[in-house]
Amino acid sequence: MPNCCDGPKCLESRIHTFWKESDLTRFAARIKGDWWQQIIPHPTLYVSHVVIEADPISGQIGMSAKAYDADGNVAATWHSEAAVLIGNKLFYIWSGRYTDKKRSAEQRTGFGSFNFRGEGEAKFGQGEFLDVDRVLQKLETSKWSLAEFKRCEADESAVLNSHDTERIRELIQKKKTTTLSGGC
Repeated sequence: MPNCCDGPKCLESRIHTFWKESDLTRFAARIKGDWWQQIIPHPTLYVSHVVIEADPISGQIGMSAKAYDADGNVAATWHSEAAVLIGNKLFYIWSGRYTDKKRSAEQRTGFGSFNFRGEGEAKFGQGEFLDVDRVLQKLETSKWSLAEFKRCEADESAVLNSHDTERIRELIQKKKTTTLSGGC
């Protein structure tokens, strides 16, 4: 009779058990969900909707985002290529592109980090990121961009995930009058 630890199911079970008991799992549970991100300052992007997800099998945290201009139009998209947790900080490599016709062929890459705050489910965060392509093109020196994060309210998440462009535009327009800082 084969030993339970001889097959792929046993390995999957061990990974799942490790994932459930790990610091990464506890951290992922605190930060997963829908977030507002505001780059401070940015000349054309007003606010982004960032979705943070965790995969219990691979143990990976993934992020994807849509950046909106002040009129509520999608101006850029990005996603994480890799992410790692060190302490209470999430470090990531990202890839993205602008959505307008003039710059849509431009692939952007970089890296960054986030620190999230709040007991239990995190409510606020702050971080920094670098657009490596801009540095390589000598459009900037190694200038880090700062960003603030605020967890989306349930009704905001529902709108942002609805794919209803008009409702999303209205929500972004309302965000023009508020700040994300919340003590970051």
